[in-house]
Amino acid sequence: MSFTKGLLAIIGIHLVGVLLVLGVTLGLSWVITRLTGLLWSETAVLLLICLVWAIALQKIFTGGFGVMLFLWAISTLLGFGGGWLLSRWLSFPFFHAGLLPVGAAFAFMYYFFADFKEVREGIEEGDWLDDEDEMPIPRSRFIRTESEQTGEAIFRYIVANAICRRINAAPEVRGSMDGTEVQELSIRLTDAAVSILRRKPVHTQRYQVTVSGLRKVFDKMGQQPYDADILEVAVSAVNTELMLDMELEDIARNRRWSTRLME
Repeated sequence: MSFTKGLLAIIGIHLVGVLLVLGVTLGLSWVITRLTGLLWSETAVLLLICLVWAIALQKIFTGGFGVMLFLWAISTLLGFGGGWLLSRWLSFPFFHAGLLPVGAAFAFMYYFFADFKEVREGIEEGDWLDDEDEMPIPRSRFIRTESEQTGEAIFRYIVANAICRRINAAPEVRGSMDGTEVQELSIRLTDAAVSILRRKPVHTQRYQVTVSGLRKVFDKMGQQPYDADILEVAVSAVNTELMLDMELEDIARNRRWSTRLME
């Protein structure tokens, strides 16, 4: 009985979604028709194709709802703007002229996003856990045994070293701190960043930290916030790692902090 209810609930939710999409599409196409004098049927179908275009690219890019709306706006502009131009230059019917730029843009952006994901994944193929030459803070500070190789430990290891490298590369930020002090500072900044990311809602589109966020964490801990230049270096390092390293982003986005990860 529970399975049947669950199945009916899923069907009902999807049916509501279909009706909502149809309603929005028909409503927007009616407005466009009133403003432009185009055929309502062609406008509605073209607008729906633009929506499917946006959803497909959103899934490839693994973006959020905002990304989908942005892509829908772009595809709609391409479809109606490009269709209007081509229908005058090539004497095509408006509907067919609108499909041309939408189809061409989809083909281009599909391969662009696919190549972009491959680039991100290729950055990680250098065994990022074992590249000790670029890790000033030893791995043993975070992972001593196999059971300790959790998502959080790996995240702290990678990000703390990224912050440490950034500080070491900026004498004006490092100041008079020695190597050990820089390492300890980098770990504390990383722990503050992890605290921020842990509290972010599951559906957050962009997993990033900010200078003000780090300040609030240190304030709650009763610690004096660090200088702005140190916090800015930390924020840049954390956000860069989250953008370029899909594994780290996955740990934060999917709450894999306690999950044991294999090398």
